[in-house]
Amino acid sequence: MTKVLVISDTHINPSNKDCTYLWSALARYCIIHKPDCIIHLGDVADLDSQAWLVKNRGKYSIVEEIDAVEECVIAFHNVLDSYNRVRKAMKKKMYRPKLVLCLGNHDVRNNITDIDDLFTNFGWTVSPYLEPVQIDGYSFCHSLRNGLSDNMCTTAKELLENWHSNIVVGHGHQRDYHESYSLATNSQIMALKSPCFMLEPSDWAVQTRNKWSLGFTEIDTESGTFIWRDMSCL
Repeated sequence: MTKVLVISDTHINPSNKDCTYLWSALARYCIIHKPDCIIHLGDVADLDSQAWLVKNRGKYSIVEEIDAVEECVIAFHNVLDSYNRVRKAMKKKMYRPKLVLCLGNHDVRNNITDIDDLFTNFGWTVSPYLEPVQIDGYSFCHSLRNGLSDNMCTTAKELLENWHSNIVVGHGHQRDYHESYSLATNSQIMALKSPCFMLEPSDWAVQTRNKWSLGFTEIDTESGTFIWRDMSCL
C-alpha cells in the first residue's frame, strides 16, 4: 500500500446541505485516482446535542445528527457500489480501498458509540480516539498529546518533537508541515496536519473561520511525498 487519501474534520450537521454532494464527489475522485487507503481523521460530525454546556447543544437531536452522517456515508458508498457493479458485470477488477476512521473528540462526546457503530457497519476499520493507526510506517490519528500533558500538539513541529515518527493528524483545522531526521531509521521523517474536508468553515467558527484550511491530503508512503488538494478538484 502506497497511496493514501486523507480527509478530516468534516463536522457534518443536519443544516449543512453540501455534505452529501462532497461525499459523492470524494468517491468519484477516488474511483479515478484509486488510492489504496482512504482515511478519515475524525470529527465526522459536530454532535452539538452532546455538548457539555446546554447553551451549545443546538436545535438538533442526536438521531437527526446521526441521520445526517449516515446520508453522507451512504452517498459515498453508493458511488463505489455502482462502479463496482459495472466492473463486476464486465468481469473487470473492482475497486476496494481500505477504509479507516480515526475517531475524533466530537465523535465520542458523552462516550457515545453512534459514529463508531455506523462506520463499522459500512465496513470501515474504526480506531478509538487518540489511538494511532499504523500504515506503511506512518501514524494516523485525529490528534496527539503534547508530552505528558492533556494538551494537544498544535503544530507539526510539536508533533515531531513529541512523537519522532511520520505522523498525520487533523483536529487543528489548519494545514501544517514539518520535517526532521531520525537517527533510528536513518531517514527523513515528517509531520502533517491535514485540512478540513468542507466547502466553508462551520457556522460556529466566528473568530477562526478565516484561518481554516479546506481540502484534503494525498500521501505516497513509498516515496515519502504528499500534496494538499483544495476542494476545486472535486
